[in-house]
Amino acid sequence: MFQAILHQKIEFPESFSEEAKSLLEGLLQRDPNKRFSSASEIKDHDFFAEIDWDKIYNKEYMPPFRPKLDG
Repeated sequence: MFQAILHQKIEFPESFSEEAKSLLEGLLQRDPNKRFSSASEIKDHDFFAEIDWDKIYNKEYMPPFRPKLDG
């Protein structure tokens, strides 16, 4: 398994978007010099293009699901 992690190509399901694949490839780069190394690199990625990070920080987004809680 260790050798597979080091040497085999990462394969993604066909259902993954190109942006999702690109993001995961950037996060899973074997070469640390090519890997995403900062939060800003990740936040600026095309996968998150629709995200307004200031709204998240200020808790201005309504979550898509709010569980009902008792107690």
